[in-house]
Amino acid sequence: MNGAHGKGVAPVLKAAREQALANCRATAGTSRQHFCTVSDSTCDKRN
Repeated sequence: MNGAHGKGVAPVLKAAREQALANCRATAGTSRQHFCTVSDSTCDKRN
């Protein structure tokens, strides 16, 4: 993969997706932040 990557772990899937985007944007640099997207998400359903 050539894009920037971010990972999110949270009790709620929406929060994990938001965290992943924030992590990606924080490391991508200003010129590459627009490449950050959530391409996959899973839930371990251990609630």
